[in-house]
Amino acid sequence: MNYFQVYQQELHSIYKQIRSLQFALGSLVEEEFWIKFLWRIKRYCFDVASTPLSFSHLSNLFFENQHKTMRYCRTIYPHFVADVEAIYNTLFSIFMIKENPIFITIQSLLQNDNHTAILIKEPRLVNYVNDFFVSQNNSAHIEVMPPAKLKGTIFYEKIICIGPTRWFPRYIFSAARSRKIDVIQYAWMTDVFKSQPLLVGTISPSRIEDNDEDHFTSDPRYINISNSVQTITPSESNMDPPDEDMVHLLTKKTPLNASVKSYDDTVDAQLFILADRTAVFLEASDTTKVLVLDVGSSYEDSYTSEQTLITRVPVKLLRTGIFVLLRTGESGDYIITIADQILGVRASHLRYLQEDWKDKLRRHVQRSDLFQVSIALLDHGSLLAQESNVRNWMSSRTIRPQKDSDFKAIMRLIGYESQFDKYQNAANEIRNAHRQAGKMIRQMLLNQVHSIDYHQLHTHGRFDFVLPDVPDMTLSAFRINQCISTISRVTATRIGQVFNLEHELWRE
Repeated sequence: MNYFQVYQQELHSIYKQIRSLQFALGSLVEEEFWIKFLWRIKRYCFDVASTPLSFSHLSNLFFENQHKTMRYCRTIYPHFVADVEAIYNTLFSIFMIKENPIFITIQSLLQNDNHTAILIKEPRLVNYVNDFFVSQNNSAHIEVMPPAKLKGTIFYEKIICIGPTRWFPRYIFSAARSRKIDVIQYAWMTDVFKSQPLLVGTISPSRIEDNDEDHFTSDPRYINISNSVQTITPSESNMDPPDEDMVHLLTKKTPLNASVKSYDDTVDAQLFILADRTAVFLEASDTTKVLVLDVGSSYEDSYTSEQTLITRVPVKLLRTGIFVLLRTGESGDYIITIADQILGVRASHLRYLQEDWKDKLRRHVQRSDLFQVSIALLDHGSLLAQESNVRNWMSSRTIRPQKDSDFKAIMRLIGYESQFDKYQNAANEIRNAHRQAGKMIRQMLLNQVHSIDYHQLHTHGRFDFVLPDVPDMTLSAFRINQCISTISRVTATRIGQVFNLEHELWRE
């Protein structure tokens, strides 16, 4: 591997200013205003530091919000006005710079090479970079792609990675798809890469004791666009993607420790950051499963539908890189939509019965609390009336308790013991319809697997399925980019609803 370090004075300055402001803010840094302000700046800096895009990229975003931000800062945080103004001044200086040193470096590396892959960490930026190379008349023999596209067996004469090696999966370097790998990053970014062969048998005796880590700063080649080069302390600035700040704000808005007296239709949920700058809350229970699109580990144009599977996986087993199937367009649970079609004219009455006993149970909890209701249910013969289970039974996301003994205990508590058979039959009919709906959707998806555009799927991390037998319903496969371990309590209606991360961040 060849390592190339570049430097840009104004960009380096703004990162030092951000660090200085964060230190001065202390605990205030976790307040919503500062999370949003810093995230916006960090997001822009990451975009230009992880791509060859010009520095004027997305600059309008800041001109539109500068006056509102400064007015709020002067009113609420007057002691930090000078710091914010300094950051804006540096930012506007960056916007005026015409050339990104990363682009200049790439140009110098492309002179004698054909069939070059340029790896961009964020799939959302791939199209921007492609368009940029076309605008520069420099798109011949270049393929801009996210790391996921290198999972197959396609080889390139050269691979150029923009950013430190820790941004990319290890297979990019340990099972390389090229004999030449160039890594370009800014000089103040830290990185350590330890080369490890995939197979033990590939280690030669002469290398067994050669375990030193190769630091990114070894034998660097500097390309300086500034008039002055200064000594860089690698750890003084962090240019990693700023999504952690945004996730912190989202989970802060929906904390786990909600008021114990809040018994609305809420559930424990886990947040998943998806491709295409989207996210979704999925119910965090041991029994909840979701449909996933298993496209295997390879990426090739010859990929066949027989290798693609549609299966149900427990939410607790979801991992980064898995494609999860979610409803887009119209809101609502796609299983419920299909199940109601199966139930036909009986759907409305059966749903009424389902909601009726749940509403009675919620009222009991509201009159006392979860603990007291749990004890009462145990006294009535329930076996699994823990507080968490009672919450699940009240939720519109569940149909009925798994065990008849628990369902009978609820009926006794709410005074419906004599009507147990009626409510049990209604719940069982709904459950059977849900199972049929799941099978139908899976089959409809399998029938369309042949239409999957694998280039789009791996490049953008999303593919939309239109189900012809279900008008006005679209299912989309989203790649999971990050699994957030924090558990939040959210309203049941938010479960499975895909939302735009940035819209949610700025939502009041």
